[in-house]
Amino acid sequence: MTYFSWTSWESWGLSSQPVIPDLVPLLIDDDLHLEDSAGPRVTTVINRCAQELPANGCPAPESWEAYVRVARDWTVFLADHGIQLFDNRAELRRGLSAYAVYRACGPLKARFAASTWNQHMSILSLFYRWAEDEGFASAVPFTYKQAVTAYGDRVRIPSVNLAKRRLPKPHVTIKYFEKDFACPLTSVPTLTLPLNGVIMTG
Repeated sequence: MTYFSWTSWESWGLSSQPVIPDLVPLLIDDDLHLEDSAGPRVTTVINRCAQELPANGCPAPESWEAYVRVARDWTVFLADHGIQLFDNRAELRRGLSAYAVYRACGPLKARFAASTWNQHMSILSLFYRWAEDEGFASAVPFTYKQAVTAYGDRVRIPSVNLAKRRLPKPHVTIKYFEKDFACPLTSVPTLTLPLNGVIMTG
């Protein structure tokens, strides 16, 4: 990964300043090729998506790197399993299933908290929607369902990505005793209240 810079662009022989956002992260293959006989490389497609992030609801440069890294890591994982970034739906679903297991139960360094996983799924979902609109992807790995939400008299029906994990509600604070602190129910003291009001334990 590298970062585009406008520095000294006047010496590039261009007639005008580049429209590529300054400091946008870009992926470059080892052979420095942007395309081959099959068309644009996947790195080229990811780079184009990165350049259009400011026009697609992500104007903050601080967020661009996260988008590119998520797409890069997903692409590398798929390639390691013989799956293409824009493969058919069955292959992409197979890759997503393996990726979910890898990020939940794989090596400790590779594991994601549920919130991190959901963030990555949101980024990949946006990427594939963009790729579909631009004609690069003919299938996506995600399945969506419609969810109805109501606030007063306003009703919304957003799409929910089923790949996302459920998160506990903010008010839920369930905690469990360690084994050493737990005691069997048979050893819990019983309380009796005789007529004189004195509590007896037994």
